[in-house]
Amino acid sequence: MEVRLERQLTYYFSDKNLWKDEWLKEKIGEDATGWIDVSLIASFKRVQEITSDTDLVVSCLKKISGLEVTEDGASVKVRRTAPLPPRPAPSSAESVQDVDEAAQQAASTSVAWDERAPVASPAGLAEEPPVSIPGFREVAKTGVIYVMDQAARAGYSAASAHQWANLGQGSPETTNPRSWPTNVRKKLSELVEKGVLSSDSTPWSLDSVEVNEENLHYGNPNGDLAMRSAVAKYYNDLYRQGKSSKYTADNVAIVGGG
Repeated sequence: MEVRLERQLTYYFSDKNLWKDEWLKEKIGEDATGWIDVSLIASFKRVQEITSDTDLVVSCLKKISGLEVTEDGASVKVRRTAPLPPRPAPSSAESVQDVDEAAQQAASTSVAWDERAPVASPAGLAEEPPVSIPGFREVAKTGVIYVMDQAARAGYSAASAHQWANLGQGSPETTNPRSWPTNVRKKLSELVEKGVLSSDSTPWSLDSVEVNEENLHYGNPNGDLAMRSAVAKYYNDLYRQGKSSKYTADNVAIVGGG
């Protein structure tokens, strides 16, 4: 939590944010070195989603280089120590990148913004230059990557994996339960016998979830053998008729995405 909070607070006072966050800059002045009450920072929506503990916010602000925190009784304020430099003139490519970032990020007044604020240091500190690959642009985390990132922030690790359950695999089943595979219907019957479910027909309400070794397994990362064989045959029928060499299942990999 503290790492996430510190990253968020660092972003608020970064050059990159203050060059476009007119609301916050109005509070701390054009050179961005004015004092602002920490209670106001702690009330920002993004901070509130991380913590409502103002003391923790103060503690994190004290750790951020380039910021100064002063306490006078119950009043605690913070400011940047270095003036905000002029915003460099962007190239056309950078302008496009700024538009993309604006869609993913938001300043302190936004009502909805991406979880992933960039790590940017206040003026005067060395910043790691972004890695740019032609033809690619950086996007927010999605799917399994996003979930694993959030789980890691909440304490998930390889050492504690046995204490966690992955409930996000697969798609919700919307067909009639009586049309489900035999092994699934058998499991439903077992749950009814155990009293976990009142009926083998929907709707259901679960008060607890039983997690065992089977719940921890993923499918074959290369894909099911029968499916890979079928794909190889389909490719051969389309493109390799009359040729001596043919594709087999060993030439095919089907990997589920996140």
